Amino acid sequence: VFTFDAALLAEHDDGEVGAALRMLFAEPTALPLPAGDAATERLHALWQALHAEAQTPTAQVAGPVPLWLGRAVVWQLAQWRTHANERPRMQGRHALYTRWLVLVEEHYTEHWPITRYAAALGLSAERLNRLVRAETGLSAQQIVHERLVREACRLLMHVQAPVSQLAFDLGFDDPAYFSRFFRRHTGLAPAAYRQKL
Repeated sequence: VFTFDAALLAEHDDGEVGAALRMLFAEPTALPLPAGDAATERLHALWQALHAEAQTPTAQVAGPVPLWLGRAVVWQLAQWRTHANERPRMQGRHALYTRWLVLVEEHYTEHWPITRYAAALGLSAERLNRLVRAETGLSAQQIVHERLVREACRLLMHVQAPVSQLAFDLGFDDPAYFSRFFRRHTGLAPAAYRQKL
């Protein structure tokens, strides 16, 4: 059993994992993996590496290797499904939620309104909010804001550019509004957050 956080897998990805997640979660399915097939053997090697990584004494410490291996497993499975020529027929709630997370990862710095995300998925804003609340207990807007805040924190930690430049990089037209937004979500102004590190 491979349990993963779709948002974490898709974050800072070049789009390949997002496309793979969309392919895999278009509908519930079982993929045949014939013994002796080269693709099956590659996937088996990734599973073994991921399992070995989880068994190491440092497994409690977050590192990049499990994330890379998890992305590789998802990508390989999506490739297998593509080559199996399976056509999506239906969408379950979790599959739709995963597609939404991929959209958020692609567009959160563009500050799409929730209605635009909903339209991209063929839903009403109300239905999207119900879906997200059922999966997370939060509204769709809260999830988008959390993603913006996580990226802002990452940039403040690792990029030495002025806060105003980071605000523009995150899609904010007004650095003062970005500062208010950041303070509302973290309790600190961006500069204070950076100094605290």
